Amino acid sequence: AGTVGKLGLAWSFDLPAGHSASQPIEADGTVFIATGHSDVRALDAATGALKWLWESRAAELSGRKLRQ
Repeated sequence: AGTVGKLGLAWSFDLPAGHSASQPIEADGTVFIATGHSDVRALDAATGALKWLWESRAAELSGRKLRQ
């Protein structure tokens, strides 16, 4: 409680338009988030830099079925 006033934003990461994010999870210095159509991004927990992106291609592969 005594240090809460010192809290602040360390970094942010902008997602592409239309990509909502799931709850992030951190492991071994990497923050993982699933976004959009099940795309997964790994971010450096200290800097917010993108480490890698895995694109599921869910929208492309499912076609109209995803939109129903």
